[in-house]
Amino acid sequence: MKKLVFALLLIAVSSNVMDAAILSRSRIQFTNSKIWDTTTKSVSFIPIDASVEDNRYIKVEFLDDESQSSAFQIKDNHGNIVYHETVTPKINTFYTIDLSEFKGGQYELIYSDKYVEMIGEFTVNDIY
Repeated sequence: MKKLVFALLLIAVSSNVMDAAILSRSRIQFTNSKIWDTTTKSVSFIPIDASVEDNRYIKVEFLDDESQSSAFQIKDNHGNIVYHETVTPKINTFYTIDLSEFKGGQYELIYSDKYVEMIGEFTVNDIY
């Protein structure tokens, strides 16, 4: 009986630890993209890596050293633009987007520059 209670307690604790780890970082996968230069046929390069950190902010790392103007937009699940910012990327630097005022739900992160537009979906969870 003690072994069963211990096993159930271990399962409950490990489940909570896994839930906390999952909530701490969630990578944004960019599934939709548009390449502006259609004359060349090549594998498209994704110039950023983005993730939702601790359900509080988006952390974006620029992977390309293009000193050009880039834009971020966030749209809610109704298509309303709830965030817009223009930035100049610097390679291997981080850019953060504060999510503290966002309500729980599905959102789209849209990144665009003169070569590409990428859209990735992410979720903001309500914190009680």
